[in-house]
Amino acid sequence: MFSAEQTDTSIEITLAVESLDASNAPEFKSKLDPLGLEGMEQVKVDCGCLDFVDSSGVGALLNVNNRLQESAKPVTLFNVTPQVVSVLELLRIHRLLEVKAKD
Repeated sequence: MFSAEQTDTSIEITLAVESLDASNAPEFKSKLDPLGLEGMEQVKVDCGCLDFVDSSGVGALLNVNNRLQESAKPVTLFNVTPQVVSVLELLRIHRLLEVKAKD
């Protein structure tokens, strides 16, 4: 589902799924628990494989951001496909998280 590379102050999560939705968002959130996001200054999520996200998936991404301390930067979503960018903009999530579209 995902892999993570972690340093002392940052973590990069690579989503290896085509959709983040009600069927797998709870599993995604539960697998993030042992990563200790609370101490991270920066979290990046590679969304290059992600073609679809529903409200549960958006909630899982927001959960990552909510677990960060106030001093941390907002979560950066990068390699985001146009379909997912559209959903995030429609829901105005791009105002809460940094969204970088796929080139």
